[in-house]
Amino acid sequence: MGSGDRVGGSESSLSRVVSVGAVVLVGGTLALFHAASIVTASGNVWTVLSGGVTSLSFSLAVVAIGVWVGRRWEAPTTVRVAVWCVGGTAAFGVLAVLASVLVESQGGRLPFGPRWFGGASSVGALLGSVLGIYDARQVRARRRWREVKARTERLNTRLRRSNERLMVLNRVLRHNVRNDLNVVVGRAELVADRNDGVDERDARTIVDVAERLVDQSDKARTLETLMETQGEAQPIDLTAVVERELADLGREYPAIAVEAEMPDEQPVAAAPSLDTAVANVLDNAARHNDAEDPWLSVTVAREDDTVELTVVDNGPGIPDHELDVLDAGAETKLEHSSGLGLWTAVWVVEHSDGDIEFADNDPRGTVVTLRFPAAEDAASMEFLDTAGVEGLSPV
Repeated sequence: MGSGDRVGGSESSLSRVVSVGAVVLVGGTLALFHAASIVTASGNVWTVLSGGVTSLSFSLAVVAIGVWVGRRWEAPTTVRVAVWCVGGTAAFGVLAVLASVLVESQGGRLPFGPRWFGGASSVGALLGSVLGIYDARQVRARRRWREVKARTERLNTRLRRSNERLMVLNRVLRHNVRNDLNVVVGRAELVADRNDGVDERDARTIVDVAERLVDQSDKARTLETLMETQGEAQPIDLTAVVERELADLGREYPAIAVEAEMPDEQPVAAAPSLDTAVANVLDNAARHNDAEDPWLSVTVAREDDTVELTVVDNGPGIPDHELDVLDAGAETKLEHSSGLGLWTAVWVVEHSDGDIEFADNDPRGTVVTLRFPAAEDAASMEFLDTAGVEGLSPV
């Protein structure tokens, strides 16, 4: 500990001792005065006892407050209580003097003599001490609030800087990895074209793996753009979104039979990227469907204040370990999801204050249910029948 710390600590301890001593001294002096007044008083015993004992109790309470403050708090809190105590004592003492002068100027006389001034001072000392404790607690509460606010601002700043660094690092790595993978794909295709047999198969395997990694990089870019442009929930016609995405799905997967049951319009309160979530759920149902007669069913229905979009397929189903990751809301070292599509759907639905549920279809396939808050009727509001971020594709 340096000399400055020692000096500061000594000054703080001295301030604490002096302030606590001032409170105890005020209360003790008044207590001795009232005790002496009770013993030496003459006249009506009950009047002396009632007034004296009350004032004595007030004075002893001031002493107790001084001891309690000294054990519980440090300077400058004890100094604040002492200032209030001494100030209250002086203020009520002055009021007592003024009252005495006023009464005597009218030809009267106070009945209790010096006890009147002592009693008033005791009331002032107790009231000042109580107000001092209240004031000290308010000051301490404001100081703690400022400390918490400053700590929160520092954490927010660190978090913002960390996010910015991660985004820069992500973009640089993704760009470099994508460029290098494109080189790998090109070279592997040349090797496959120049060879046959085992060498050709190995080269084709390299091409397939590298192309999947490039695809994942593109999906990560799409998801990053989606998160950066995410806005507040707004009214969107879910029927229009589903119809548009089903049309795109039919062009990409013409072998999939689709059944749809929807109202003409169904407004929901959802994030602007609702179409991306719907596209990913539909794409997941169609892309992995290996049935001989693949099909999927889409239903939009409203129940009370909730609108449900249900997608049913007869594919192989979502692996249990991927469902566990989606339910937990985070990936771990032992469990992780193989893609970003369903993650995107989950995040968009959660941002829309809705929920998403995955279940097994009987006898085969998956049932995905997306629930959104219902919006106002389209006829009574400025209705938005389009959604999503321009240029985004299913991830």
